[in-house]
Parts: sequence; C-alpha cells; structure tokens
Amino acid sequence: MCASAIMQDDVQLVSFKASLERDDGGGRRVRAFQRALIDCGVEVNEVGVGAGAISGSVSRNDSVIRQLKRRLLPVPLRFPISRELAPVEGSVRAISLCPGTHRWAIQNSVECWVDYPDLWSNYALNAIGERGLVSRGTCSAQAAVWRRRERLELGEADVVTVASWTDKTRLGAAAKWLPTPTHSRKAIPRRQQRRPDKLSLGMIANFYYPPNRRAFDDLIGIWLPRLAHLDAVLVIAGFGSESLPRVPGVEILGEVRDVDEFYDRVDFALSPILLGGGMKVKVVEAMAFGVPVVASNHSLDGLPPAIQQACLTLDEFLRSDPLHRHDPRMRTDVAEELDQFTIESFATHVADLWNGRMTLSKSV
Repeated sequence: MCASAIMQDDVQLVSFKASLERDDGGGRRVRAFQRALIDCGVEVNEVGVGAGAISGSVSRNDSVIRQLKRRLLPVPLRFPISRELAPVEGSVRAISLCPGTHRWAIQNSVECWVDYPDLWSNYALNAIGERGLVSRGTCSAQAAVWRRRERLELGEADVVTVASWTDKTRLGAAAKWLPTPTHSRKAIPRRQQRRPDKLSLGMIANFYYPPNRRAFDDLIGIWLPRLAHLDAVLVIAGFGSESLPRVPGVEILGEVRDVDEFYDRVDFALSPILLGGGMKVKVVEAMAFGVPVVASNHSLDGLPPAIQQACLTLDEFLRSDPLHRHDPRMRTDVAEELDQFTIESFATHVADLWNGRMTLSKSV
C-alpha cells in the first residue's frame, strides 16, 4: 500500500468491456490501473461499456454494416456509449479509460481523471490516406470533432494522461505521459540464447483489431516477398490469429498462454502497422524481451526517442546481417526508457497523480 494512503477511498473505473476481459494492449492498461489503485488503498468499481471480448470479435468480423460504418467513420460514435451509460449512477471520483466515456465521466463525477490510450482525432486522421474521396471527407470531419472534444476535456478534467509519447506532445504540458507497462523490474525477461539454424521472424498482435489485421495483410503482401531471399521462418501469434488465412511458409501459433512462448521462438519481431493510433505496445514488449524490432514508421509513432532509434526499418534490416542480431537492452538509453514501461514505474506515477490531484474531495 502507498505510504500516503491513510484511508480507504473509492473510484469508478470506466472502460470498454473487452479491455476488462482480454489481455491485449488495452486490457493490459486497464489491469495496470486496477493494480496501481488497489495498491494505493482505493476501492475500484468497474463500469464496462460496449461489446465483450468474444461478442466484440464476432461482430467485427461478420457485420457488413459495422465494416461500412468503420470505412466512413473509423472512430466509435459516442452517442451509443452515452446511451449505455445513461442509467449508471455517477460518483465522487471517476477514471475514464476510453475516450468515448470521458464526457460522461466528467459530467457525472466531482473529480475526474481521463486517460487516452490513443487520441481518437489522430486515429481518424491516420485513416484518411487509405480512403476514397467521400470517406476522406467523413474521416477528416470526425477527426475535427474529436480534436475539439479532446481540447475541452483537457481543460475540464482534473488529471489527463496519455499512453503515447507523441500524444503527450500533441496535447501539451497539461497531459502526463503514462506509458502502458509491458514487464516488471522484478522479473526482467531473460535474454535469449538462440543459435538458430534458420532465422525466425515473428508478429504478435490482437488480430480482432482492424489495423492489426491490415498489418498482417501488408506483411504477407508487401514485406514477405522482400524477405523471401532470407529463407526465414515467419511466425504469427495472438488473439484472432487462428482465423487468419493460411500462407505457405507462415506458421500460425494462435493465442499463446504467455508471450515468452512467442519471443523465445523469434530472432526479430515485425511491426508492419500503418493504421491506428496510440503507442504500439508490442514494439516495447519485444525490446523488453531482448528481441530487436523491424518496424514501419507508423509503428514508431508514440514511442520515446531512444526506443524509436533502436528499431530497424525494413530497408535497414534488409541491408544488415540478420544473423548478427543485437539485444536492444544493451543500449543504456534504451534500457532507461524501457524502465518507464515497467509495472513499478506505472504504479508510482499513478500513486503520485492520485494523491496529488484526486484526493481533494475526501470529505465529500
């Protein structure tokens, strides 16, 4: 328990239901908040919105209407979330972990902390380059709407945190950088001792998430032909990976019980992501396991400078000798930045923000 937590407190924690149920990037962030608050003596009351992990993944794959809506308006609409939250009673303190629930949390609490796993305005902007004329217009309009909302929320919330280093710059000094934890200082992933007779390249992701599914398509259609001369094994894992199309020379592991099963099998992690927003957790996670990363430029958005510089672009990787891979953690600047992504660092920052900004109304 935090030394400064003298009395029991409580908070309403609002999130997507899927993030409460599934250990993807969003789920990891939600659980980190839960653990950190409990360590500070806070009673956490969960409020989930949207579809759960299983039903949500089915609707994303099967609903034509949903696919059309996402084509025109890539960011979730706020009014269905607001309608779902309408019967929920507010509280003295609320922490909203989903941009779509920030407005409700601000209006229905005395003190409010809003957290941005990603900025939905930026997510919509990123989608513009992939769209036709009509879709580009609707994406641009939705980005403008969310940009106004983000500015308003920045001034109205008591605490504003972001997962992305770049999003902190976009929002300004009032926003605090709170990176999603990928590992613990107490259990630093061991360095690999692989001496493979064949190079192994891998991608792990939540493939129910459309930008990751698009990244798989680009990996197979664009990256794989350029990697063919390496005669490497390509390994794919993560939520929804078992439903991906089978491709010769590509091994699909499906969902793995523990990510170290995946990282023990690969020499380089691949991140060919072109869409989406926020921080790419899997880039940091791979480095925390001592696995070098080959990444698209978009995959680097949201990461601090040394970690960005330690990644290889596809062109750089093709010019290098892949059999002489390096452990990125051996760079002092990378190791220091990776420490910001530990569970302990996250808990310390949450405790400082909670005790500094969210304890003013204990007498209410």
